[in-house]
Amino acid sequence: MHKSKFQRKRIIYIRIWFRRKMKNYFFSTDTLTETQKLAVSIVKNAIIHPNAELLIAPISGSHYIAFDKVYICITKSQVTIVNGKYSYDVSLPDGQLTLLIDKFERRLEVVKRKWDDVIITKTTKNLNLILQELTETKS
Repeated sequence: MHKSKFQRKRIIYIRIWFRRKMKNYFFSTDTLTETQKLAVSIVKNAIIHPNAELLIAPISGSHYIAFDKVYICITKSQVTIVNGKYSYDVSLPDGQLTLLIDKFERRLEVVKRKWDDVIITKTTKNLNLILQELTETKS
């Protein structure tokens, strides 16, 4: 039995709505201390900062963000923020860390897509040059 396009869109909409409600319910920032809220806000802004450099250490599972003179390390249990003068270690609940890591990885995926576009463009350009050289040498 095939579902209509409208039914599929409705199911997708309901799933998205449900996920958002559950995320807000389980990962609410209301239970965080003021320090934790500031740390989460700093990390979120650092992730979306256009000049931020993102790095993942696959074996340790650490995620690093660097912009200007601020360095941030997200591990499985805490966030470390270093501004060159001070270092702040802030413990966060697992749910908040998961949300930050998801946001980080989505941003990294955008950067990866940009790299893919550059690589494909350069590859196409170089292959066209090779083809042009081969056709010129034939004549």
